[in-house]
Amino acid sequence: MTPITLVKMQSLEHVLGTYSAARFCAPLAFYMLLKAHSYIPKQQAAVSFCRQLDDIDLKTESVDWSRPALSRQLRRTYGAKIVSWSFHYPKPDYAQMKKAGYIEDAAELKFFKQQILGKSVEDIVRAGHPVIVTMKPGFGSDENRNIHAVVVSGWGDDYVTVHDPDARNPRSRFEPEYVRRYISPAGAGSVVLPK
Repeated sequence: MTPITLVKMQSLEHVLGTYSAARFCAPLAFYMLLKAHSYIPKQQAAVSFCRQLDDIDLKTESVDWSRPALSRQLRRTYGAKIVSWSFHYPKPDYAQMKKAGYIEDAAELKFFKQQILGKSVEDIVRAGHPVIVTMKPGFGSDENRNIHAVVVSGWGDDYVTVHDPDARNPRSRFEPEYVRRYISPAGAGSVVLPK
């Protein structure tokens, strides 16, 4: 995996407008990991990636991105292997996960069972897998009043490395307890598997 290049939602404002750009945290988190794993061509800019997604209805009634629908679309478009899961269901129903779009094939299911099931975000990241994580409002900035998606790429004893697509958060390192406190129990996680 090449290093993760941080992309900010605010860089999309000139094309998508301020309101829409502020809601592209999850797609940008996926963009960063898909790019790092070479699923996206080097020349494809974040703005074209997001415009392409904006043309497809992948949102819920609350205008938040549907993690399983977004995962499914990115698999289809880029041939990516993506394992997503809900933090809300401790005992998963694999048939329902597949039907919804959290996982798609046997390789993704195997990864989920071996690397995700029963483990915390901390465990998964420490095992070397960056995770797209849903965070509670207020993570990284008091101005952030919505649930939010970030990439957690490193977890040490003293700090956690986070790639936050919101420019209002200038930090990339946080205390582990701060990150644990902001992980949304009603949210989701996603890992982009290497090519």
